[in-house]
Amino acid sequence: MRKNRGRGGLVLLSSKVTAELAAAVDTYAASIGETRSHVVAKMLEAAMVDKDLLEALEADLEDEGYQDGLRRGLHEVHQHMKKLYGGK
Repeated sequence: MRKNRGRGGLVLLSSKVTAELAAAVDTYAASIGETRSHVVAKMLEAAMVDKDLLEALEADLEDEGYQDGLRRGLHEVHQHMKKLYGGK
């Protein structure tokens, strides 16, 4: 059993990423002799410190949320239209 390196803190549970991103993180982690978790934690720390990167991430997340909401809304409209007009 591996010991926590004394860092403590929040344990982030699964986040879905593309296979390409996961492979890139694994490759980088292996190249520096670190774990995937350590690399991802360092990336998150760096993103939170870099104001330009943080603003870009915020904009991406806002757009992603908007797109998800739009898709859900259009799906709901489609479902209501099917009920109204009896379509399939």
